[in-house]
Amino acid sequence: MRAAVADGCLMKSPVAVKGAARERTVQRCVPSVAEVEALSKAVPEPFEVMVLLAARCAMRFGELAALRRDRIDLVTERPGRPFSERVQ
Repeated sequence: MRAAVADGCLMKSPVAVKGAARERTVQRCVPSVAEVEALSKAVPEPFEVMVLLAARCAMRFGELAALRRDRIDLVTERPGRPFSERVQ
């Protein structure tokens, strides 16, 4: 596009975005372990584990919401097998 502007084919580049070349960093506060524990105790009990997993495992909300108890195997540590298949 720069070549088209330089050659006079275009008045200005349609893909030029003002400020796109600058990188902006946002300072984020990272909660301490004590703050995460306090937050997990402050939410209703069904969401306590979600808070802990989000903080300790860096899981996003969609990943947390998709978790199901029958899909977690703490004994054999093989993900993906429903509980009903393991009990037989």
